[in-house]
Amino acid sequence: MKAISAVRVHVVGLFNSFKPRAPEDVRYHRTYEFPPRTTLLGFAAASLGLGETELYVEWDGGPPLADRLEVASILKEVTGHIRDYWTIKKFKGKASFPAMQVREQLFKPSYTLYFASHKEEIVKKIYNGILNPHYPLSLGRDDELVRVTVAEPSNLRMLKPPFSLSKTLLPMDLIPMIKEEDRIALLKSLTRLKFARRFSIMEDGTRVENDMKEYVQLSDSVHVVEDIEAYTDAPQGEEGNNFVFL
Repeated sequence: MKAISAVRVHVVGLFNSFKPRAPEDVRYHRTYEFPPRTTLLGFAAASLGLGETELYVEWDGGPPLADRLEVASILKEVTGHIRDYWTIKKFKGKASFPAMQVREQLFKPSYTLYFASHKEEIVKKIYNGILNPHYPLSLGRDDELVRVTVAEPSNLRMLKPPFSLSKTLLPMDLIPMIKEEDRIALLKSLTRLKFARRFSIMEDGTRVENDMKEYVQLSDSVHVVEDIEAYTDAPQGEEGNNFVFL
């Protein structure tokens, strides 16, 4: 893909979290700093008023929205990190007992989100939907709302190395793509994650994670010297946000 049309959206939250699905997180809910692909797809679907069938099974007589949309995010700022303590009631037989549950959250995070498609009409629908959303827009849980500060059309162009990547989520092993002398320092700062790229919707309406993929959470800036499919929102000769679609 040489160039692609997109909607660039700046959002600010108050408390947001992106919890991994892992057995060890039953009592302590960790959070990552970046929304995964399914969260961004859900954001776009909420703006359009679509349900999970349209998002993952079929939409408007064709493929679902998840198959027609590319998404990415750039972290701009996080004011702080908090731990939210909950007391929940558990049951064993007829007897109940209190249990502690801890939930990590990001305090006042802000992101730049990208929603891109080769279908111009889809980009226009999402742009109009974000300006006047059908459902409340959130990142994380349904009650972790965000405020849209800017939504605007954007023309994305493909990058050629060398270029920099920073504060984004990447669906690849970045180590072979950077200078050899930078690899040791990068290994210390990388966080490796595994996320589902989509959900399968069962007959009873439940969701099942599908298409698991390994990602890296990139906090520091790295200099990419190998050819990867990365994009920027800046015109030729200018600097902007660089990222890889999830």
